[in-house]
Amino acid sequence: MYVPGKKTKNALARSDDASLSEIDPELRYSFQRNYQFIQRVFSIDIIVKPLLPAMAYNVSRNLSFFTRIFTKFFDPEGIANSQKSLDVGQEEKVRRVRD
Repeated sequence: MYVPGKKTKNALARSDDASLSEIDPELRYSFQRNYQFIQRVFSIDIIVKPLLPAMAYNVSRNLSFFTRIFTKFFDPEGIANSQKSLDVGQEEKVRRVRD
């Protein structure tokens, strides 16, 4: 795994000229580490492990349902389905309107 090194004074002077849209490698690395930690700690299996089997099954189902609902907007297929259900975006068929 790569860990970015310390910045020198020369590199800091050049970073002032850099675009604001670039993310600092150290910051990117810390975000990746924190995201991996959260994924490991808050997985559904870890949360339902101490529960009784029947209860764990129901909680697991409900959590899976809610995570699927709230994360579907980040999936291209979910975005397309949401646009279709709201009648926005590209239409698949031309609608016929009665005169």
